[in-house]
Amino acid sequence: MTKRIHWIAVNGQISVTDATVPPTLEEMQEYVDGYIEVVAVLFNDGPQQMIINEEGALKQLRINLHATSVYHAAPIVQKGQIPNQVIYGNAILLDNMRLD
Repeated sequence: MTKRIHWIAVNGQISVTDATVPPTLEEMQEYVDGYIEVVAVLFNDGPQQMIINEEGALKQLRINLHATSVYHAAPIVQKGQIPNQVIYGNAILLDNMRLD
């Protein structure tokens, strides 16, 4: 099972890197431009984690359309509720790896 990190920029650019460990807290905070929040998503037929800016809406960051579409595709992970929030700013999708 290949472990990957998907760096999902708010401008639509997506960069995928193979990795054996998740990014550091500092790397995640730098990429999302602030405090991080971990949300559950469904990606590649399994539950994964997405790292987003915890204060993205308050900071009035731009909406990340791609990250939002991934987040909205995961209602089963969101305890049966259809998520209605949007993702603001850059996001990081951890594919086949988890933060401890």
